[in-house]
Amino acid sequence: DEDDQVVDPIIVPVNMERHYGGLNEVSESDMPWEEKKDILVWRGAATGHGARTQALRSVVRAEGVDVGIAYNPDDVVQMEPHEFDPADHDLIKNFKSMKEQLSYKYLLSLEGNDVASGLKWMLYSNSVVLMPRPQFVTWAMEDQLVPWYHYIPLEADLSDLSEKLQWARDHDEDCWMIAQQATQYIDDLWMSDKAQDETEKIVAGIVSRYQEQYGDVLHQCPKSGKAVE
Repeated sequence: DEDDQVVDPIIVPVNMERHYGGLNEVSESDMPWEEKKDILVWRGAATGHGARTQALRSVVRAEGVDVGIAYNPDDVVQMEPHEFDPADHDLIKNFKSMKEQLSYKYLLSLEGNDVASGLKWMLYSNSVVLMPRPQFVTWAMEDQLVPWYHYIPLEADLSDLSEKLQWARDHDEDCWMIAQQATQYIDDLWMSDKAQDETEKIVAGIVSRYQEQYGDVLHQCPKSGKAVE
């Protein structure tokens, strides 16, 4: 209908600590590429309504792989430990801090219910990221990440993980370069002074646009829990 108005959505970065807080810790926790263990690591929660668990189940016993759902009651969600198949108990492993994970060359990133919140610090590190092509897009523009340039691509079910991990081991210098290019991506996106300045300007512009579109309505909203007379 030509009388219908289309209002463009307004997107603003929220929950900054969850998605970007870890970036400031990377420089203190990371180590040079050549000092890292030649192993792939992943720790996280059992989100994804079984999809993560299904993918991890196929690779948990693979050579040179240390993946698992962190042994923490808060991380075993949507699928309780007693609901796992007997074989799935191999997936429950000790917690690993960011610093511990950064001692490995290869970091696996898996989406859960939505975006993988740890992807940003993984990309910013001296390790190389292996992951399926992102399906969710946030302020970090995950859809702009280029396979074989910013990360090593995997099939969604991780069926090619062993093959890609062997490729990584056979192409050490290429992997180091991929890791550096991913670091540059996050520096340009978020960490550099220029990026921070641009983000502040964008957010200020978003707030201004929000006020233009919804300011009149906001002024009519109840305050302090009291209804507008």
